[in-house]
Parts: sequence; C-alpha cells; structure tokens
Amino acid sequence: MEDIYAELLQKTAQGDQLAFKKLYEATSPKLMSLCLRLMRTEALAEDVLQEGFIKVWEKADSFSPGKGRALTWMSTVIRNKGLDKLRSLK
Repeated sequence: MEDIYAELLQKTAQGDQLAFKKLYEATSPKLMSLCLRLMRTEALAEDVLQEGFIKVWEKADSFSPGKGRALTWMSTVIRNKGLDKLRSLK
C-alpha cells in the first residue's frame, strides 16, 4: 500500500489532480485522526487537514522515496501545520 502512496505523491508533484484526489481519499481518514489528536476539536482538525493537504499539493516535489515513506512525510507536513495553528491560537 505504501508504494501506491509514494506513486500517487510523485504524480501529484507533476500536477496530476486525479492522483492527488486518490491520495486524499486513501490517506485523509488516517491523517484526520492525527489532526483530531493534535487539535482536540473537529472544526480545528478539519482546518488543519485542509491546510495540510494544500501544503502537500504545493510541496509534493520535495518528497523523496529514498528518504522515507510517503505517509510519514505527509503526516509530518500535516503535524507541522497543526503545530503552527496551535501556536497561532496562543
């Protein structure tokens, strides 16, 4: 399964919107649970997930399969968005 995420992420880096849609559909439930744990409210978690996926779209070309797994990379992007949001709320 991880190989398919990496493949979809690499296609996303080339601007493939269908690949991005498939990547979102496949990974958003897992990443939403990460957002919920971090943000503690559904509304904030949804915001972070959306902002995180925008960042994934923009930065997909910086993903390197040789350095790690696609889902781990995406989790890091989304976690960082969540931490930025928490800092901005203080």
